[in-house]
Amino acid sequence: MFNKLFLKTLRFWALLLPDYFKYKILHFIYHSKAINNVSVEVSIFNGSRMLLTPRDWVQSHIFVFNAYEKAESDFILSLLSNQDTFIDIGANVGYYSMLASKKITKGKIYSFEPEINNYQRLKDNIKLNGALNITAVHKACSDQNGMVVLSVAKDDNKGLNSIFLSDEYKSHTQEIEAVTLDSFVKSNNISNISLIKMDVEGAEFIALKGMKEVLTNLKPALVVEIVKNNLEAAGTSVEEFYTYLYRLGYKSYQIDGKHGLIPAHNNEEGRLIYFRYEK
Repeated sequence: MFNKLFLKTLRFWALLLPDYFKYKILHFIYHSKAINNVSVEVSIFNGSRMLLTPRDWVQSHIFVFNAYEKAESDFILSLLSNQDTFIDIGANVGYYSMLASKKITKGKIYSFEPEINNYQRLKDNIKLNGALNITAVHKACSDQNGMVVLSVAKDDNKGLNSIFLSDEYKSHTQEIEAVTLDSFVKSNNISNISLIKMDVEGAEFIALKGMKEVLTNLKPALVVEIVKNNLEAAGTSVEEFYTYLYRLGYKSYQIDGKHGLIPAHNNEEGRLIYFRYEK
């Protein structure tokens, strides 16, 4: 109980103080053993409620800054409208899905999260918001249907969970079900997809190859985290990822909070990249 009250007090000040002090609070939370794995319910910038465990890297940023990657969050929200279908691949505890749920009141959100604890927290956050437009999918997206082994990261950054995680960051493994987005879309009779957000720690190209029919026929926009080291650990490259989408008629853009979209001419990585069909 004390730790929860302490966290709520920290958050009260974090929301009031300038960024310099926010980062000090973030550092304290992330490295404090006293806080451990305590969870606390908070309200984020769009009014959604989330149950967070601030010792986790992603959740600590949401806790302190009231958002995660705010410029990218605002951009994703700007792409969505009332009746859209949004696919969240690598939903984690549901941050982007919760944002989308407030915007897509008559549409549908499919949130893919294979790791069991993140999946349970995702479902908790769906229930907390009464978000009936979100379907939580306890599967990974891949280039074929079947079972795969997921390496689960240590408690301080569950966002690193990956089928390609190095032993340095690994806690244990889970056997999980994987599905192609193409087969999932067919089996669920999904006829329209406006946006796909994908952040799967190196498995992005594998998931991409499993959605070729979706990309060819439905032509959704994509927002994808592209990290060179992660893709190379998966046996592919930044260049291969971009080339695959270019051949399908997509163009790429950096998301800049101040200047809008900037063409990603040089296969940029290390951030979320926006792809849209323009052929």
